[in-house]
Amino acid sequence: MRQIVGSIVLVTWAMWLGSVVAIAIFIQALFVAMPHDKSLAGDVAAGIFAMFGRYQLIAACVAVVAAFAWRIRVGSSRTLMLLFVLLMIASGGAAAFSGMMTPQLNRMRANGESQTPQFRRLHGLSMVTGAGEAAVLLAIGFVLPSALRQGDQKVGK
Repeated sequence: MRQIVGSIVLVTWAMWLGSVVAIAIFIQALFVAMPHDKSLAGDVAAGIFAMFGRYQLIAACVAVVAAFAWRIRVGSSRTLMLLFVLLMIASGGAAAFSGMMTPQLNRMRANGESQTPQFRRLHGLSMVTGAGEAAVLLAIGFVLPSALRQGDQKVGK
């Protein structure tokens, strides 16, 4: 059980981090490839962000539940607690980005408000939130190896 939940956390984290990095690259490439049709690029980006939002929320839920099960199975561990807390922070960023900011940005864009100061401010906040989420996910990558080793040691005793 310990190996299964540890593997689930590892794979889900990797997929989640990879998707966050990929979405940033793909959206940037979309606007570079379509410099004369920002409206169409915005329409495409809106659809991509909507799909990505669902994906990352599912990944966040799976990772958090698996990390919780892992901590319950292994017992008291500072490393697993840190892992769990970092996953919760990243999940909060994912929820804010996908559940609140993206739908509001998409509504504003659909209503022709993409040139307003409110849109620009929310867009900037969403970029900071996405970057923060990526940074926390990257930090998790430094905690996971220790958690995997510590989990082995705890159960083996």
